[in-house]
Amino acid sequence: MPAILMWIAVVFMILVFIGGGIFCFYQYRLYQLTKFSDRWRPWKGTTIGLICLEIGIVFASSNLLTGIFISYPDMININIIYLPLFIVVYALLILSGCGIWWAGLGLRKYWIEVHDIAVKAASS
Repeated sequence: MPAILMWIAVVFMILVFIGGGIFCFYQYRLYQLTKFSDRWRPWKGTTIGLICLEIGIVFASSNLLTGIFISYPDMININIIYLPLFIVVYALLILSGCGIWWAGLGLRKYWIEVHDIAVKAASS
């Protein structure tokens, strides 16, 4: 049972990282599209900040898993007391995964619209 719960947490974390990667990718593409405009210079800084955030989430989640499951072997025996902890962790992972995917796909749609505007402006 504990191994299944750990693997479910790892899968949820991977989904969060993939969504963050999509967000960073389209953030960088938007920066590349508008890098010569003074109005859009902050995109570079936010892209670097988001990549650092992703790296920080990787370290924090690995420390969480190490701290909970490896350092405390008595917690591997899941009792009724620890089930709310797992429910909270999974709820937060699901919410953060949905949020980062929503933000990444929204930024993708925004990038497509800006790209279309830039192509139309360049062709006229």
